[in-house]
Amino acid sequence: MHSTTSSTVLRGLVASNLGYSILNICDANDRDGSNGYVALPIEDDCEAPEFGVAYVAGLEGSALVQAVREIAADLVTEGAFQHLLLQR
Repeated sequence: MHSTTSSTVLRGLVASNLGYSILNICDANDRDGSNGYVALPIEDDCEAPEFGVAYVAGLEGSALVQAVREIAADLVTEGAFQHLLLQR
């Protein structure tokens, strides 16, 4: 088992066929094979994390909080985050 905080070292180990890794952040180059490896989705039943917006009680009606919530909802509706999903 190897452990590293360096994504460059990690990618080098995997590209050299010294194992595999679970990546929590992937860019487009991780998906097309040009780095010597391909990031694939985990294909097992697993819990997906839930994300939300945290704010101080009583401020949910403020213009700033409302704007952030509306923009986030619009981005989800537009599919702005779809490119971040790994799919086969």
